[in-house]
Amino acid sequence: MIVRFYQDLLAAPSAQFADDTSKFFPTTIFDDVVLGLKDDVLDDEIQTSLFSISNNKGLGPDGFTSLFFKRS
Repeated sequence: MIVRFYQDLLAAPSAQFADDTSKFFPTTIFDDVVLGLKDDVLDDEIQTSLFSISNNKGLGPDGFTSLFFKRS
């Protein structure tokens, strides 16, 4: 979500991300697992995950490092 926000903010407009997640998951995922994937992500979980990444690591092909997101 963070990467998408900054990509939309700083890059050329792109197609909107579809809310339908079924195309990303095979039909063999069980319902109880799907329910866990749809749970809300807590702010503490995001912060813990982000700050566990080294400052010079890139999170994706956009070239932004984790330090960029930590300071933003």
